[in-house]
Amino acid sequence: MAGPSIAVRVLGDASGLARSIDQAGGRAKANASAMQGAFSTALGALNRAGVLGPFQDALAGVGASLEILKEHAKQIGPAFLAGGAAIAAVGTSLQVLGSKDKAAHQQLQAAVEATGHSYDDYASKVEAAIHHQEAFGHTADQTQDALRVLTQATGDPTKALQYLNEAADLAAAKHEDLATAATQMGKVYNGQGRILKEYGLQLTNTKQAASALTSAQKQAQTADVNVMKSKQRLADVQALLAGKSKLTTAEQLRLRNALLNVQQADVAQKAAHEHLAAAHAAATAAAQGNGKALDQLGAKLKGRPPIPLAAGSTR
Repeated sequence: MAGPSIAVRVLGDASGLARSIDQAGGRAKANASAMQGAFSTALGALNRAGVLGPFQDALAGVGASLEILKEHAKQIGPAFLAGGAAIAAVGTSLQVLGSKDKAAHQQLQAAVEATGHSYDDYASKVEAAIHHQEAFGHTADQTQDALRVLTQATGDPTKALQYLNEAADLAAAKHEDLATAATQMGKVYNGQGRILKEYGLQLTNTKQAASALTSAQKQAQTADVNVMKSKQRLADVQALLAGKSKLTTAEQLRLRNALLNVQQADVAQKAAHEHLAAAHAAATAAAQGNGKALDQLGAKLKGRPPIPLAAGSTR
């Protein structure tokens, strides 16, 4: 199974880094060089592992600042070196950030697998989405939270990835967080929410289609049960009459009625499943209509007029 994002791998297990800084910070009043050495050791170990990524420059800057602090320790004085405790707090903050990223990753993984898909099939795409969203100021845990929301709303990790950028555009336009924007888009996909009206777009009413589908499913299940019961009754009558060379009038009627019941149940079952297929098609069309509305919303959020989609396109 693929591992979590780079931020999870670095910060999710940042306790060693935090402890190194904390221990060095505790000794800072007596020995500034000890703090700088501890930080450099921890930073160097992670850097050699090749997992620092975008954190490398920022952490290297902290290391450089500690070097200056060490060189001027005598002039600054012990009182200022008490700030080492604040530097140590940086490690604790990174550890907390890592735990949030790790939790978001686990929740997203569970949401993807709940749809019947394997997270491994989407791990690289999720990683790419995280890096892409970082350019817009969204952290790894925020991106993964948004993907989780969209996955749960659409029931499809592919659609979640597709609508993530539109959620980011909506978040920027509405000055709200990414998860909130993803929730609004998920509601639109399921025939709810008012966000489309704000942009002059129409929402497909999926409530009626969903209700009709539920009813059709129940009817089909009932028809299946009736077929099973009628065939069992016919089998019972046949077993009772087996071996008889001549049937009485009553026995003939009983056998005929059992056969007739099976035929009628078969006809009803066929009709129920045809109705169910039609209800499925209607519900799918309604959902696709909302998907198209989301595409049009995304176009408007980018400052372009909605792009008409070809008939029958599901995108």
